[in-house]
Amino acid sequence: MRKNLCKPNKVSYNALIDAYGSAGMLKQAVGFLQEMERDGIQPDVISISTLLAACGRCRKMTRIETIFEAARSRGIDLNTVAYNSGIKSYLNFGDYEKALELYNSMRVSNVKPDAVTYNILINGSCKLGKYEESLMFFEDMVDSKVSLTKEGKLSEAESTFSSMKESGCFPDVLTYTTLIQAYNAGGSWQRAWDLFKEMEGNGISPDAIICSSLMEAFNKGGEPERVLQLMEIMKEKCIPLNQKSHFEIIASCTMMRDWKTASEMIEYLDSSLSSISVGTLNRILNFLGKCGKTDNMMKLFYKMVTSCSTVGISTYEVVLRNLLVVGKWRKYIEVLEWMEDAGVHPTLYMYQNVLPYIWRENGMEFGTIMQEKIREKVKVEKDGVFID
Repeated sequence: MRKNLCKPNKVSYNALIDAYGSAGMLKQAVGFLQEMERDGIQPDVISISTLLAACGRCRKMTRIETIFEAARSRGIDLNTVAYNSGIKSYLNFGDYEKALELYNSMRVSNVKPDAVTYNILINGSCKLGKYEESLMFFEDMVDSKVSLTKEGKLSEAESTFSSMKESGCFPDVLTYTTLIQAYNAGGSWQRAWDLFKEMEGNGISPDAIICSSLMEAFNKGGEPERVLQLMEIMKEKCIPLNQKSHFEIIASCTMMRDWKTASEMIEYLDSSLSSISVGTLNRILNFLGKCGKTDNMMKLFYKMVTSCSTVGISTYEVVLRNLLVVGKWRKYIEVLEWMEDAGVHPTLYMYQNVLPYIWRENGMEFGTIMQEKIREKVKVEKDGVFID
């Protein structure tokens, strides 16, 4: 390239840095970084990531800090790949503390760890005999909703779980919950169920969190009847139902068309309504509406409105949308009136959306009222919308 007066660009230099780094020739790789700058080409995060990976291969720990400092001084923001390279290099040296420090820095900098990050941390921790720490990273992985089945990560999770038991670090309910959530993410309800039974066989009492996670796995696996069986087990063991349990039970009833149990569950919600988040209740409302169970949806909605829980515009939007789907425009207007009485201001579109349904059934009186409300709304908002 040089003989033909073809000037190398950033891609060329990064390829050379990678080649020398992969060959264990770190000094030459760093030399190309310096030559790159002399040619007026600024290194990027790929250059830094490549050098960090080379440090691990060449076992040059002192160079890692130098490369990080070089990135900082040049204003290069590290990405996930760069952090992964640094963490792996530290773990290759057996320096767990430095790897953990870099992982925490990654989280503080709002750089999202990926499956590779957790693979490096879990494997590296296990190799250093830090099984409890590897479990911590596994739990972080689940909480971050990083795919657990990608590239065999679920198998590695199982391997970590087995290594813990073999080393005398006996799993607790949190450990079992984490692996059941992993099986749930991987769509394996049978393995989740087998693990649950193993946990009970080991004398570890289940709690509401692990039960609700197993319920979700059953529903995703097309086994809704097992959700109700698990509900009975929870009753026998006096395990209280949490928010997630309520949703999964009602979802399973809907799949089986068991509206009697679904109605009973909604009745049961009455006593614990104030402790359930509005977001969960909205999901249940939407689920009932989509399944065509408008009466059950309205029953729960009225309970929400009359309870001490705060009902915002998002709840009204869910109910109104589902009422229009089934053409219940009179009930729609009734809910709009509830909104106004509660001091929640309907949007312009909430008034507009119902008009076609009213005119279709010649509801002239209601149509006139809605048009007047729309005119008032437009006048107040001054948004330039003109009503014919």
